[in-house]
Amino acid sequence: MSRSEYLHPHITNPHTNHVLCSTHLLALANAPKVFRASLTSFACGNSDSGYGSSLSHAAVATLAKACPALQNIAFKSSCDLTDATIYALLKHCPNLHSISISGNNKVTGKITGAVFRKLEKNPGLGKGLKKLDLVDQDLDLKELNALLKTRRRLEVVKGKTIGDGTAARFVASLTGTSSGGDPVRKWRGGKIVNTGFGSE
Repeated sequence: MSRSEYLHPHITNPHTNHVLCSTHLLALANAPKVFRASLTSFACGNSDSGYGSSLSHAAVATLAKACPALQNIAFKSSCDLTDATIYALLKHCPNLHSISISGNNKVTGKITGAVFRKLEKNPGLGKGLKKLDLVDQDLDLKELNALLKTRRRLEVVKGKTIGDGTAARFVASLTGTSSGGDPVRKWRGGKIVNTGFGSE
């Protein structure tokens, strides 16, 4: 492990056969303070397998409180997370640059964009946020446009996941859309700046 990795650890749990649940997040929230205070990145879940779907808002909020240095966070196939989850992440982790929360190719998530109003009214909340990747969510486009007009540099990605599997990505490459037929769109400054079949 390099000195940089030791000082700024990150956790990634992609494409595994281990179901990450709320209990694991709570255990992480109780890790030694020196580790929690330096954790900068966390990613888990799999949009094909559904791993990650058992994560609760309460567990993610507890993780956010315990790990205030987080800069990048991603929860794939986390269908039970809500607008309140995004608010908790931004409230407790002031250095967040990127938040990614997706449902999966079978189940849509519960984020609607209600949190966008809080971001509009409070410029200091998430002031360093550069990207919101909210694939597989039923976002209110009116709320989204209003937010992006006040935060011109914020990039928001919405659409339907294509899944992590080879077959899903092959179909998407042929059709130019997600497996559900809804292209992933990247928004910035109130306008669509890119249309593709997968988020970065």
